[in-house]
Amino acid sequence: MTLFLLTAFCGIAQNSVDLDEIRRLVLFFETAPDSQFTPQQQTLLYESLIAKLSNASEKVALLGHRETVIPGDDQIKTAVAERIGADSWLYVAIGGDFETAYLEARCLDLLNGIIAFELDLEKETIRGTRELGLLFWHEVQDEVRSYFERALNIENTTGDLTFQAVPGTRIRGLGRKRLKTEENGAATAQVPLPSTTRFRATRPGYWPVEGQIYMDQPEKTVILEQAPGSRASLDFYLNNCNFPGFDFNFFLLPDMAFVRAGILTYLFGFILEDDESDFFVSYTLSRFNLGGGFFLNAPDRFFRPYFAAGAFLRIITARGYWGLEPISPFGIQPIIGFEYSRQPRYKLFFEYAPVAYWTGDLDSTLLFLLSLPANNDFSGYLPLNWCVINLANFKLGLRIRL
Repeated sequence: MTLFLLTAFCGIAQNSVDLDEIRRLVLFFETAPDSQFTPQQQTLLYESLIAKLSNASEKVALLGHRETVIPGDDQIKTAVAERIGADSWLYVAIGGDFETAYLEARCLDLLNGIIAFELDLEKETIRGTRELGLLFWHEVQDEVRSYFERALNIENTTGDLTFQAVPGTRIRGLGRKRLKTEENGAATAQVPLPSTTRFRATRPGYWPVEGQIYMDQPEKTVILEQAPGSRASLDFYLNNCNFPGFDFNFFLLPDMAFVRAGILTYLFGFILEDDESDFFVSYTLSRFNLGGGFFLNAPDRFFRPYFAAGAFLRIITARGYWGLEPISPFGIQPIIGFEYSRQPRYKLFFEYAPVAYWTGDLDSTLLFLLSLPANNDFSGYLPLNWCVINLANFKLGLRIRL
């Protein structure tokens, strides 16, 4: 129980996402036609360059150019970079062989419209992969680091990022700022320019929206598509893995707070015993349940704990008598449960649901215990003067969102 409650508490916590000022750099890499590098050596050169540039600065996100043909004109390189969402590009060409290599590099900053740096180097005697990884791309890495760190320190401009969403939507992730959309559905925040902004938008009754936005212009409007949450669900379960039950859940607050009604029947079930008793059993008793509860975290989480409580009536449907069970006609049931799935509609759920059967006096308590089946395990029952509590009761089943 302690482990379960700790897990549930952790599920409630929401981690804030810091805002990062990130420049996006696309790499164009090629070897000269007259170079004498083998395909394996070309791959080694490219991968070592990627590794170096990836560690150049935490403020630079490296994008790869997946096409095999490198644009020959700078304007075409710029158009390709803008199409994939980059704000700068780096062209690297290498010729020669593993004894003497010729290196050319040129970097263009699209935001400022300037050549960030140019390199024209001759590298001699590449002694294996260690020197290749540590030294060969050293100058290129240093130029990328120094320029973009200098550029980010200079660029202090901000832009207006506007969200359009359902009124009352709360938006987190913009540093320490928390936005809430007004009656017109709009909320605006100032963010560094350029920057990559991660956000999470939530509103009771709607499915949360997460994403990230690359802010590369003074004004940008983002329209959030918020899907309404589920209003109902069906539960199919086995009580103690023996007897079937069914619940209909109606969400007062979509995917968060619910009321439920259902039935658990003992008319048919199965019990695994060591003796030669029948596998299938039947008792002329059913239980009609009413209750309600609430979830403890957002509906898009894979693991969702919840609390619930309910009351029930016990009905006998024997030949010659239909009505309330005379010894303990009703009771109450607290519930601690959780559901888990990576699918938004189908969920596996487990509920620990101890049952308190109302008896009213000690004589009825003793009669209740005597009325239980002879093969019943009494270890989980706690008899009191006015009720009998079954602590060993749980449900395992499938929940379907409608």
